Amino acid sequence: MSISIPSPLTGASQTGFTSPTYTNVDDTPPDNSSKQVAVTALGGTQTGADAHSVSKPFTLTVTKPKSFGVLGKPNPTTGLIANVPRNKYKIITRKGVIPLQINRIRL
Repeated sequence: MSISIPSPLTGASQTGFTSPTYTNVDDTPPDNSSKQVAVTALGGTQTGADAHSVSKPFTLTVTKPKSFGVLGKPNPTTGLIANVPRNKYKIITRKGVIPLQINRIRL
């Protein structure tokens, strides 16, 4: 099974704004069971929004299970399946920001 993240991603328009779009490119994922993209350009009305940069990353990562659990065999007497595995997928959005001056830690 492959994971495909389309480019551009689009959203619904809101009152007073146009439909947002996010143009992305493939990025290096954290491991082999993940797909990651970096948002390189923004479209539509997005006041104050930033695309991906080194100081403020904007990435989307989809991770599938490293190994898929398989359904166990039913009990011959009761017909019940004792082991029902759960295959968990994760979708993570990372958006870096610069904190306000008052929130910065002073060393």
